[in-house]
Amino acid sequence: MSFMFPRVVSIGRLTETSNATDGYSRTATTLYTGVPASIQFKRDKGFGAPAGFPTGTNSDSPMPLIEIMLKVTSFSMVQPSDVITDELGIQYKVDWLEWTPLGAMAACSLYKPVS
Repeated sequence: MSFMFPRVVSIGRLTETSNATDGYSRTATTLYTGVPASIQFKRDKGFGAPAGFPTGTNSDSPMPLIEIMLKVTSFSMVQPSDVITDELGIQYKVDWLEWTPLGAMAACSLYKPVS
């Protein structure tokens, strides 16, 4: 644990398997554990409907964007659509990545697995 990376996360890759009951299921296979990270709530992404607009629904509301700086040593350690789980058990899905001199900056959204 350090000042720059005070959190510890694990990185998992989603795999889909087909089954007879519901067609398919998704599971995250853990690839790396104990990865130093810094998790920050950045901003809302997306646009909501204008106030009073008749077709506005809850699905139009913005989603939170979470930026996670990962101290990784290889480009293959994390990829878009991977699932990051923090030490509190909260899961984040990687939407896109940006590589920096400090590691990977992952733009994530909260992940809710299909059950």
